[in-house]
Amino acid sequence: MTTRLDGKATAEAIVHELETQLAQHSGRAPGLAVVLVGNNPASHAYVKTKKTMCSRVGIQSFDYQLPDTVSQAELEALIHELNGNDHVDGILVQLPLPDHIDEAMVINTISPTKDVDGFHPYNVGQLLIGKPAFRPCTPYGVIKLLEHYDIETTGKHAVVVGRSNIVGKPMAALLVQSSAYGNCTVTIAHSRTQDLPALVRQADIVVAAIGKAHFITADMIKPGAVVIDVGINSIPDANTPKGYRLVGDVDTDAVAPIASAITPVPGGVGPMTVAMLMHNTIDAFKQRESTSRSAVLEQACARFKPIVSKQLDRVETLLKTSAAVDYSAQKTITIGVCYGDGIGPEICQQAQRFLEHSLGSAVQSGRIQFSIIDGLTIENRAAHKQAIPDSVLAQLKACDVILKGPTTTPQKGDQWPNIESANVAMRRELDLYACVRPIRVPSLGIDWVLYRENTEGSYMLGSHGFHVDPTVGIDFTVTTRPGSERLIRAAFEHAKTNGRSRVTIVTKSNIVKTTDGLFSAIAKEIAAEYPGIQCDEWYIDIMTANLINPATQSKFEVLAMPNLYGDILSDEAAQIQGGVGTAGSANIGDRWAMFEAVHGSAPRMIEENRAQYADPSSMIKAAQLLLSHIGYPKEAKQLEQAMTVCSLEKALNLTGHADGCTGAQWADYIMETYDDPQLSTRYDTCLRALSPSHS
Repeated sequence: MTTRLDGKATAEAIVHELETQLAQHSGRAPGLAVVLVGNNPASHAYVKTKKTMCSRVGIQSFDYQLPDTVSQAELEALIHELNGNDHVDGILVQLPLPDHIDEAMVINTISPTKDVDGFHPYNVGQLLIGKPAFRPCTPYGVIKLLEHYDIETTGKHAVVVGRSNIVGKPMAALLVQSSAYGNCTVTIAHSRTQDLPALVRQADIVVAAIGKAHFITADMIKPGAVVIDVGINSIPDANTPKGYRLVGDVDTDAVAPIASAITPVPGGVGPMTVAMLMHNTIDAFKQRESTSRSAVLEQACARFKPIVSKQLDRVETLLKTSAAVDYSAQKTITIGVCYGDGIGPEICQQAQRFLEHSLGSAVQSGRIQFSIIDGLTIENRAAHKQAIPDSVLAQLKACDVILKGPTTTPQKGDQWPNIESANVAMRRELDLYACVRPIRVPSLGIDWVLYRENTEGSYMLGSHGFHVDPTVGIDFTVTTRPGSERLIRAAFEHAKTNGRSRVTIVTKSNIVKTTDGLFSAIAKEIAAEYPGIQCDEWYIDIMTANLINPATQSKFEVLAMPNLYGDILSDEAAQIQGGVGTAGSANIGDRWAMFEAVHGSAPRMIEENRAQYADPSSMIKAAQLLLSHIGYPKEAKQLEQAMTVCSLEKALNLTGHADGCTGAQWADYIMETYDDPQLSTRYDTCLRALSPSHS
């Protein structure tokens, strides 16, 4: 008599055991995040079943319904957020995904420690070597079904019909394992297998997972074989209310009299899949709650591997260098203007006004064109769960240079999701590897140019750090040879071109020996190629003192450093110049360049309704750097002189409050000074007034 392998009853027994386990647990509930993309009816029904089962077992369900138009980056950003969510133990992305989504990349983005579907390459590898962390739910359900009915598998010949990554391959891997319900001799058959019926007839155990209704027929089954039907297909049936019925890959009615055991469809493998998902989620919860050092280390290694892999891929891309843009050869130059958020629109518009004014003839001729790019507000970025939404990034890449206002970066505990800084993302996406900030204080003899590496260092993986356990958090610093070489070489080339005689390297290589040590070593190699330029190295801590020391500050010329140190020193240098509002920032790459203020979006000024009084000087300084970069040095120099005169003559006073002038009035003042035929004379007079001999 043929045994009916009742998956529904077996799953019920497993679920009851899981319920009992969680009923005895105190503290937070396990969490499962299910991500569904699009409106596939079958996927919706399956997700609904999972949600119902979570509620029954005691698992907190986090459901994310995304439109089928969601971008790859948006989907991956959500997964990164879930990876870092301490209330989420398991993540399941319902497959299939729309054609424009790379499923493999999505699966790779899921943390292996939360991959309760068992599809991540790390977990697949662990399964193949016999040390599975999470087994794929459907194949695992089949094994549990064989176990429940105590079906002998050792030494049996199993034929798995289907080679998918979801069922066929992991099913074969489980059946071949050295385990109580493994030890099979396994053959995987597929659409290209020759004489498939003859091969299947040799099997003691047949697992059908090919996705074709009634594909396995009676003439393909050896008498006494165990038949597991994983398939679920709908076929027309006018006698049913819905007009169709569900069948498997096996012609069950014809095969059942021949087989010793068979799974029905529905009610066979399907319920087992959901039960094993619950099982894996609770296992993930236990592993994350575990204080076992070996478990903690294994999870940490699993999370570290994809981070390293992406950096190796990035280095390969960096090695494919491209020539820098020659703006003089371009018929048109498109300036993208991103207002940002907070005070960004107010101050960025003033800088845009100045560019339009100073480049008037080029704008009229059509050589200079402006493209207004909306969408970098924190509200829009949060809605898309991306540092830069894909549509905005496409607009940015259509430009040559970008004038960018301040943007808000979410902080832990505020109302916004954990998305990356728009600045960091833009520097990476456009490969703006050099942040260049000139600082001039003639009265102190200061004329510095700071070169800060923009795409690596301590900021590069800011959203990829993780808590190893509740007591240990880890972030990452990345230094690569090609990334450091191009930044340091750019600093030396600037010194050579502009008649500078000294390049200072800033690190902490005496303590941070690997990443800073590599940066330092590369600097020494490149310095040897420029014998006419002195190269010295200072550590970041003493360098902060050197910049404010009257005995040393005037001796520095060009400084090059990793990202974090550049962030510190450039703000210190701006303060010496007169405050961060007086400095602009150029972010230079081979193809694109972005120019921005050095300060943030000033949410307090927005809350207090003072945006119109925000100082636009930093944005106008950024516009000056932009002019120089695209080949308008005369206009850039004239603007620098006008800003210097206005800051020293102070015919108007900016206070940030109603007792001072507005940002627009200050911009008008600079513009009027820029147009003054006596500007050079006024500039020289101001500088003489600053010199010690004048007093």
